[in-house]
Amino acid sequence: MEIISLVVVGLVFIALCVFVYLAAKSWHWINVLFLMLTFIAGLAATIGLAQVGSLRYKQQQEAIDAQERADKLVAEANQKISGGYDSTTYSSDSLRGISQQLALTMAGRGRVWSRGAVSPDGDNIIFKFPSARPSAGDDAVKLKNVVLFAFGEGIAPVPRAEGEAENAPRPIVPISYIGSVRVIEESANSLTLAPEFISNPDQYAEPTTTWSLFEKMPLDRHETVTNAFRHAQNLDEDAEIELSKLRLFLQNGLLHPDRVGIDPNSREYEELLDRYTFDGVPLGTIQNWIDAQSNRISEKFEPAPEEIFVRYRFTAKSRKSYQVDSDGNLATDGPFTATGLAIEPALRIGREVQFAAGEEVSVDSISAAGYGRSDGTQVPPFPSTEPVEEIERYYVRELRDFPYLLASTTEASSKIEEETTRRQKSNAVQTTTLRDTQTQIAERSQLTEALESDSKNLRGDQQVITNVLQSKTADVEQLNQKIDSIQSQLNAISR
Repeated sequence: MEIISLVVVGLVFIALCVFVYLAAKSWHWINVLFLMLTFIAGLAATIGLAQVGSLRYKQQQEAIDAQERADKLVAEANQKISGGYDSTTYSSDSLRGISQQLALTMAGRGRVWSRGAVSPDGDNIIFKFPSARPSAGDDAVKLKNVVLFAFGEGIAPVPRAEGEAENAPRPIVPISYIGSVRVIEESANSLTLAPEFISNPDQYAEPTTTWSLFEKMPLDRHETVTNAFRHAQNLDEDAEIELSKLRLFLQNGLLHPDRVGIDPNSREYEELLDRYTFDGVPLGTIQNWIDAQSNRISEKFEPAPEEIFVRYRFTAKSRKSYQVDSDGNLATDGPFTATGLAIEPALRIGREVQFAAGEEVSVDSISAAGYGRSDGTQVPPFPSTEPVEEIERYYVRELRDFPYLLASTTEASSKIEEETTRRQKSNAVQTTTLRDTQTQIAERSQLTEALESDSKNLRGDQQVITNVLQSKTADVEQLNQKIDSIQSQLNAISR
């Protein structure tokens, strides 16, 4: 293409030369010169314009290709992070899915060793099992270098059940978190524990109770409070729970002000009781109960949107299938995963399901209303995707992620130590500066005293000089008088 362009330009140039030669017979030579220069300038401008256009087109194509590659990489990255866009949960091969599975693996009950007698051994702790471990030598159950979570044991902090004798033995349960410890030595009868992160240093340094060691940090569960209340009140599993009695049960036991360290008359304590009392209760029932109370600080209960769920009833068969089964360990993870998929064999169906008319589902309020993802895609409201009618809205307490809180506390402690070291260094510099400043102040005070002494001496010298000046002035006046007298006498003699 470039050769053809050059040939065309060459032919045009030859033709121009011929026409110029023919016109030279009647044109002035200056006209011929300007014609040639105009042609050369126009040709150069055309070539430059063509090159600029070609370069601009090439760069535009490169920019478009780069943008397409970037969009593709962003889509692939989102796919790797969150999984497919058509899924309401994180797929198992996505980073968040793997993180979720890892969290479930690292959290839960795991193995627990209870009623262990403990005694200090320098900076370490000796934990003695109530009885020897039968498989302590098995590699599969060795605990050396394993981090365990230590809890102090005590009497269960719940009121006695109705009708329970006052002298009836109370259950011994873990009641206070001490910290994480690492096993550095083990035998069939004991473990030697080294501190990793201790949140209760007094109980660690001088233990006064037996300990429980958890292989995994225990999970927070919704049924913990209600199960303890039903046991204390001898209620059946299906019996309705009175909110006032449950709240009083929490005030006198699990959430006693002395245990949580909060003023019982404060808004903070009221909100803490609300979160556990209203867990799983419809919003209408909650507001009716609040309206009936005369000693409330807050007139409304306002949970976060992610803590409100909407119960729907299908009016026809669902338009798509849903996955409800999941893999997991029933002993450590419970009957459901964190996203609500079934682990309990009795709850598993073995296939994806479609809901029939009349069946009910619960959806978080954010998904119920629809939302936009960070990648720009829009998740439509649930009622617009399925034939459903709303039954009620209810509150679901956000579970405490103890492993995450522990990790955050550990990280915060490290930052506090770094900040403390930095401030100590800063304080040392400030102390040195203050000492130097005080030295300079002392030196200036001495200089000021010396200057004041010099000033006093100068004032004394000034007074002496003034007195001498006055005396000399008087002497001069007397001499002047004598001179005037002598002059008068001389004048008289000269006459």
